[in-house]
Amino acid sequence: MPRSLVITPDTLDPRLLAQALVSWGGTVDAVLLRFRRWPDRQVYRLAIKLAAIEERPALFMSDRFDLALAAGLEGVHLREASLPPDSVRAAAPDLCIGVSRHDAAGLAASEDADYAILGPVFPTGSKPGHGGMGLAVFRSLSESSPIPTLALGGISRQRVPECLAAGAHGVAVLSAVWATRNPVEAGLAFGELLSEEPF
Repeated sequence: MPRSLVITPDTLDPRLLAQALVSWGGTVDAVLLRFRRWPDRQVYRLAIKLAAIEERPALFMSDRFDLALAAGLEGVHLREASLPPDSVRAAAPDLCIGVSRHDAAGLAASEDADYAILGPVFPTGSKPGHGGMGLAVFRSLSESSPIPTLALGGISRQRVPECLAAGAHGVAVLSAVWATRNPVEAGLAFGELLSEEPF
């Protein structure tokens, strides 16, 4: 069950990603691979190479549990428009299953998943015009969720403690890592922060 989850952007140099995985082993819990514009064969070949890296974070595939299984990855992450988690669980019982959710109804229908990414919590450049639900709403949704939640959206290192105090099991980040001058160091900083106790 990840506490620190780094999401890849749709476009990313595979060499940088491989470098990050080598450096993040033992620090970042999981990396969500999101190469939606790539052909399946290309995604599969890259996933095989990444899976072979020793002492890396767990690797989750976006949407495609078949590719996750074929490449020997640890998990799959489902969007709201994806297959329902109970169907994926029946076909791939050993995969860790995550879901993206935005409201109480979505969370209530996700009890067969292992965790839910919930957000956006704060305003974020990846969703222009969306103000974010705020910590109070996040807390309410997390408390009613049948599965652990990870906060997503506008998460900085400074905001991690308040997200955890609002009931988050952990955080998921994208631009806070990949939009920095040194993504490898940024990911390490998040992983180290979330491995510290207590919060």
